[in-house]
Amino acid sequence: MSRFLKIEFNRVFKSKSFLAALALGVLIVLIQQITVARYYSTAEENVFLYLTGYDTTGLGTNLYYLLLPCLVALAGADLLGEDRRSGLDIFSRIRGNDKQYYFSKSIVAFIAGGVVFCLPLIMELCALMLVYPSTPLDYFVAEVPVTYGAMFSNIFYNSPLAYELIFLVIGFAYGGLFALIGILVSFFSSSKYVVLLSPLAIYYGVWIVFSLIGYPEFSPFGFLTPKQGYPLNFYIIWVEFLLLLVVIIMGIIWRVKNEKS
Repeated sequence: MSRFLKIEFNRVFKSKSFLAALALGVLIVLIQQITVARYYSTAEENVFLYLTGYDTTGLGTNLYYLLLPCLVALAGADLLGEDRRSGLDIFSRIRGNDKQYYFSKSIVAFIAGGVVFCLPLIMELCALMLVYPSTPLDYFVAEVPVTYGAMFSNIFYNSPLAYELIFLVIGFAYGGLFALIGILVSFFSSSKYVVLLSPLAIYYGVWIVFSLIGYPEFSPFGFLTPKQGYPLNFYIIWVEFLLLLVVIIMGIIWRVKNEKS
């Protein structure tokens, strides 16, 4: 198992598609910092007034979360599809067993998707902390991005870095989840475009369905931004994640059991 994981991690983190996804994420946060409106007073300047996901005056926040499924799809969704199209999966499975091979693919795809989502945001945070303070904001006087009474707002006003960490963990989990969708779809389609577009279709499909029934906050697009455009519920976020994860894992297990060597 460790041999498979080592090979796959080495392969994905050096792949052009992963690096392209990472570069695109960095480009988006740069666009955010170029286009953000820095009109706050010197006394109120703070990292969390300008970050992607917190500020909506810049173009980066909307771009980042609109293109999230594209980023994670490029990072890891087609790992299995590449092997199946080239026939490399047959030779790889000979070196171990099917369970080890597919488990390794799934783990690496999940982590690659999570890393591509989080890393540009972490880089942006570190860069801005060199320029602006990251101290807790006073919600009585400051132009704050998180309204009092929102989910985890008490954490934000006591430790905004802890609040950011919570949303990075949630984003990592969902970034990995959407990359896993590509792994599952690879069992059913040999088309690279179908595999890469499947996370996008699910992401926007869920958003459209929940928006039509009046609950856009139940979709990942509605709850992944730290600014919280809608009233959020932490339990719904994680129940939805677990349900989708179970469905994807069960689908992968079912296909693996029915695979013919």
